Amino acid sequence: MIEIKGIIGNEDSEVSLLSVIEQVEMETADRIHVKINSVGGDLDVAFSIYNYLKNLDKPVTTECSENCASAASIIFLAGDRRIAGCPIMIHNPYVDGVSGNSSELRDVADWIEQKEVQAQMLYAEHTRLDTQTLSNLMKSDCYISQSQAVVMGFATEAKHIAFARYNQNQNLLTQNKTEEEMAKSFIGELLKKRSKKHEHKLFMLDLTSVDGQTLFVERSEGEPQIGDVAEPDGNFVMPDGKTIVVSEGKITDIIVVENKFETVPAEQFAIIETALQDALDEVQNLREQLETAKALAKSREEIHILNAIKIAGGAENLLKGYKSTYKPSGKANNNARLDYKRESLVAKKLAEVKEKKGLK
Repeated sequence: MIEIKGIIGNEDSEVSLLSVIEQVEMETADRIHVKINSVGGDLDVAFSIYNYLKNLDKPVTTECSENCASAASIIFLAGDRRIAGCPIMIHNPYVDGVSGNSSELRDVADWIEQKEVQAQMLYAEHTRLDTQTLSNLMKSDCYISQSQAVVMGFATEAKHIAFARYNQNQNLLTQNKTEEEMAKSFIGELLKKRSKKHEHKLFMLDLTSVDGQTLFVERSEGEPQIGDVAEPDGNFVMPDGKTIVVSEGKITDIIVVENKFETVPAEQFAIIETALQDALDEVQNLREQLETAKALAKSREEIHILNAIKIAGGAENLLKGYKSTYKPSGKANNNARLDYKRESLVAKKLAEVKEKKGLK
């Protein structure tokens, strides 16, 4: 088993052409089985791995699970048998952290455009889609489900997905459509969408259940509905309480749990309503009494103080004998200070004369 897991062309060289060659050299089986779980990475490294696998003298099976996005989809196409075990994501390549002058940026843009064309040509070689359709899908960062991957030609088979049509007359499942017919029908629908004024992006909703499972639903917008293509099979309890049931790749049921309350007779409800209103009125009455009590307490306190002042002979009598000790700050006038000293000396001298003569 050849493992391609992680970012392609990462700094640690965990997924590189060399790491793939080393694994293949140790493989003794007649068929090379490549297991892919990657979100993508370096496009040039992906093409180098693709070319290496295509030129091996052994048949190659590629199988994707969990993730097969961006550059990983290039490696996936190297298999003559391609098993889609998860959605495949294709998009236009991009470059992070680009800087430079206008000429340098134009060179980078030309280089990215070459990579877009290179990817489109490879996809067109292995699928039933033309380059223009592929270009439109890549612009919208398209997620392709397992069943769609087989219909389009990206995969030769889908894991746990059967292509069947329900025959109401015979009440059984019959595989009476060829892959080629299904592909034409599917591509026709894509072209109809492209002709509309507002182009719809093709992608999948990935919903998480309360127990952490991921449910993929083929829907561009809105709530999942019965009949939507979905993966994987099983019962998924969602955070809003709904249980989505998926069987054979489609939503077969959506169970909504409704809260059931005991019904109260009308006459009992009227009694409860009246009692509740009486209680609210009583609370309001108590609040008004409290506010009145606060107001009375304040006025009584004020009256008590006024009466005490009157009993003491009034405010003027209470303030008699009290002098302010307040002294204004600031620089005093020098002349005023000299006059004050002069007046004090005269008064002192006069007091001495009166004392000698026995005068008061």
